[in-house]
Amino acid sequence: MRHLKYIYIATSLTIIACNNSSNTATKVSPHQLYADYEANEVAADLKYKDKVLIVTGKVQEITKDYDDQICVTIYTGDIIGTIRCSFATSHTNEVAGLEKGQSITIKGKCEGKSIFNVNLGGCSLQ
Repeated sequence: MRHLKYIYIATSLTIIACNNSSNTATKVSPHQLYADYEANEVAADLKYKDKVLIVTGKVQEITKDYDDQICVTIYTGDIIGTIRCSFATSHTNEVAGLEKGQSITIKGKCEGKSIFNVNLGGCSLQ
């Protein structure tokens, strides 16, 4: 009976640790995120890729891509580069209410850098 108590405690702690690690998100500014990728893409991937990020910035553009996926780009301060945030269609009404220049906070998983953008997927407005 006593060893069952220890198994229960160990299992509970493991579940809590797994839930906490998957729910943690790193806050980073759009400028810092883009600058880190511009400085060293390999190091930035180690720091950000496949991690959940929270980014607060101003909306630069609200579009759909060639696959009809909803995209919001956030201004980084760079002349060309942006943070490109992809949303599922379940967020259509929320994104439809956004305006260029509006300050927003987005949570999404970093997918790394493409030519001019750092990409976040599975995004949601916070």
